[in-house]
Amino acid sequence: MKPDSRRRVVTVFAALAVAAGCGIPVDNGPRQLAIPETDDPAATTTTTIAPDPEDATFRQLWFIRDGLLRATSRQIADPISHQSVFEALISGPTDDERAGGIETRLPDDFEVRVVLFEDTLTIDILSEGGLPFEGEFLIAATAQLVFTGVFGTSASKVLFKEAGEYVQQLNGAGELQELDADGVPVPLQIGDFDELRDPG
Repeated sequence: MKPDSRRRVVTVFAALAVAAGCGIPVDNGPRQLAIPETDDPAATTTTTIAPDPEDATFRQLWFIRDGLLRATSRQIADPISHQSVFEALISGPTDDERAGGIETRLPDDFEVRVVLFEDTLTIDILSEGGLPFEGEFLIAATAQLVFTGVFGTSASKVLFKEAGEYVQQLNGAGELQELDADGVPVPLQIGDFDELRDPG
């Protein structure tokens, strides 16, 4: 045996002797270890599996908190559509969102049909009587629809119909939309409701 090899062997034995002297057990082979059930991947437990990101898409829905417009991010299952975004809005805040003070001004039986053409989203209100509110509640409900229309789709402006006919809605200042030369309301934009938007 070469001198270097002898030195290595002596060093190894010395290390083992020190380990034994310090009370550290030295095994001659592998030892079976008990894994706590909470850390055992094979343990039978109930787990919540997050949905596959490819099966859902996040969209901004706009609700009300402390009287102001507030965005929430909502996961909407594929195949996503502009219609499904508004159905999620109309279904209202989740229990967790309500616990955090989030509200809606839209009735849960509210019905709309939405169509996007170029950059304008038309919201056709199918519910008889339209939005059943007046004053601030009506303005807030309209703002929810406009903001969700812009941030939840690729639209930049929004028009309203009732039973297929164009109707004027109130802006954030409580003023009716102006009409263009053809008698069609000038589309609403998010800037028309700046005063209702939560700055936070």
